[in-house]
Amino acid sequence: MPSVVFSLFPALGYKDFYTIAGERYKESSKYKGLKESRKPNLISFGKGAQSEMFKQLFDSKEILESGGILNILGYGMHGMANVNINFLEKHRGFRSSFAELGLIAGSPIIPVFAIPGKKGRMHIEFHKPLDLGKEEIEHCDRVKFIVEQYSKILENKWKEHPEFVSGGFLEMYNKQVPLVY
Repeated sequence: MPSVVFSLFPALGYKDFYTIAGERYKESSKYKGLKESRKPNLISFGKGAQSEMFKQLFDSKEILESGGILNILGYGMHGMANVNINFLEKHRGFRSSFAELGLIAGSPIIPVFAIPGKKGRMHIEFHKPLDLGKEEIEHCDRVKFIVEQYSKILENKWKEHPEFVSGGFLEMYNKQVPLVY
């Protein structure tokens, strides 16, 4: 994840900008190399227990409800719950924490991609907010609906730009055992 994603909103003057990232990002050159004024507030996690995840969820919900901006890194790999969907012609689990958080906080979920451009510049691509579904639909069905929307955007993005597929994700994706029906 390029440092531009970490620093975009702080560089624009937003103070209520938080990034959820693994503990290792605190030591990452992408984060460490940023000017102090461009560093986001970090909500970090280790490989901790569910209690750590609940605390993050509570903190994140408060940030969103107070009008803050929350950046969740990754490609549906962070969180506890899985939603099984077809992605790149393989059935796999996608973490649904981002969808759960959007629903409980009542906040929009906006996919953002950083794409390398010409002359070392980065192109930041904001997609329209995902449809959170109708409130009368069962919660678990709404979560799956949101995750499916995101996975389709990601799938199309990777088909357009396979050179930007995360190596860690590809390794995990290739190790998954296909389900037999």
